[in-house]
Amino acid sequence: MERLTAAICSYNRADRLGRLIHSLHREVCAIPFEILVVDNNSNDNTREILESLQKEIGSTLRFVTELQQGIAFARNRAIEESMESDYLFFMDDDELPAPGILQAALDALNQPDIMCAGGRVKVVFADGARPEWLTDDLLGFLAEIDYGPQGFVISDNSTPIWTANVAYRMTLFRNNPELRFDARYNRAGEAV
Repeated sequence: MERLTAAICSYNRADRLGRLIHSLHREVCAIPFEILVVDNNSNDNTREILESLQKEIGSTLRFVTELQQGIAFARNRAIEESMESDYLFFMDDDELPAPGILQAALDALNQPDIMCAGGRVKVVFADGARPEWLTDDLLGFLAEIDYGPQGFVISDNSTPIWTANVAYRMTLFRNNPELRFDARYNRAGEAV
């Protein structure tokens, strides 16, 4: 039976994980899915929150700790932890999923010759107001992306997708063990 892993790489976001995990538990998908949290060496109460969330009803939640600091290492750990799955969906720890996101990712990846699929990411500001200095051309630095409602095949670098909402067929990584996130582009939190 096919399986999907919804992976969240997290660093010191214990206060946001509950809402995100609860939202993912409500997702409906045609195949079973697990939720994987890669704790990137957090120094807050992430572990305790995840242990509590594991006891709740819903899709299987498992978590691992990646001691090597940085998002590239955490994402690569998620890949390694998901090798038994058929599909891998990445979501950032400061996001909430749009309803139906996992099924939409699965539908996209079930198209012929599609190995990677991404979708819209909308930034929602904590106080509801976008700062005046934050112009549309800068929103990409916060991972906001919107190419419209119609799916399309990316054929060049003019329409990049970010890892805030991206899914892969795992055969992509199983067939090419060298294909991983590049540590040269790593962003790291301040581990204690």
